[in-house]
Amino acid sequence: MAISKCSHPVFTGIGHEIDTSIADIVAHTANKTPTACAQSVIAIVESFLSELSYSAGSLRSLTQTAVERARSRIAVSVERLRTRPRTALERQSQKLMMHAASVRLLDPVTTMARGWSITRDSAGNVVRSISDIKKGDTVVTALADGSITSTVEGVA
Repeated sequence: MAISKCSHPVFTGIGHEIDTSIADIVAHTANKTPTACAQSVIAIVESFLSELSYSAGSLRSLTQTAVERARSRIAVSVERLRTRPRTALERQSQKLMMHAASVRLLDPVTTMARGWSITRDSAGNVVRSISDIKKGDTVVTALADGSITSTVEGVA
């Protein structure tokens, strides 16, 4: 009765019995001799240890692979952290140089150096049209290397 209610597998190996005992019938595994019983248990333990060793090797391999992948991702991230700010700064520096070149081209002094001038009335307003001045007005003409003050003698 105790064998049938046992929560763990029971192995029997009574030995030298011609008949089958009730213990053999209710046991998990019935062996003919105690030696055969021990060999049966040893085989199960060895099988378990083999599976455990295989599982440990697989786990070790999977862990190493995961660590290598993580290291690789970290290395890529570190490289991005090193290069992206530099690349962004270089890009912004190029944009700044292009804008500076545009500003230089639009600078009135640069335009005047090419032979143009800017004329202002006595109030300092830029003269854009002949209708902005009349005979007798004083105007100042700015050139690249100085200015000229003139009195308007006629408007055509």
